[in-house]
Amino acid sequence: MSGRSGQFAILAALVALVAGGVSLSEEVDRKPVVSEAVAAAIKADLAWYIEGATDQAATGKVAPEVANLCLASDQPLDYDLLADRLAGAFLHVVPVADCTSKTVEGDFGMFSAMTTWFDGSGKEAGHLTVQAVNCSTARRCIVDTASIGAGMRYQVDRVGDVWAVTNSEMRWVV
Repeated sequence: MSGRSGQFAILAALVALVAGGVSLSEEVDRKPVVSEAVAAAIKADLAWYIEGATDQAATGKVAPEVANLCLASDQPLDYDLLADRLAGAFLHVVPVADCTSKTVEGDFGMFSAMTTWFDGSGKEAGHLTVQAVNCSTARRCIVDTASIGAGMRYQVDRVGDVWAVTNSEMRWVV
């Protein structure tokens, strides 16, 4: 190998090593970023429930019940981080693999079947699917969700240490 071609080979090896390291570090850092974005999207998706439970808690007359939410996602999620971020929202996220469901066929208006979800202990639970999470940077993600009657898209941005939905749009509705 001549001097110049040897230098190019060393340079190519270094570039490949750096690219591999960057790729690996992105994979390691992806799970918390995705989980933070999903937590913010869940808060936005279930804002109506969180608001009602917060109002109940403020009156002190009736303690709001924590709702279990069976969460389906192909994305690897940090459920401890989700629990921490949703702690004050009266929501407990359960991986869908730990849930069961019962579907009843019939005439339910726009639906020909209704599915009821249950957490691991058999308690009735809600259900939400995270269909996609695309993070263009470590500070901005797009989260697509689907529930019984609608699909939403949330733009989630990190400002400082806080992740928040900064834009949303309905993707579909039944």
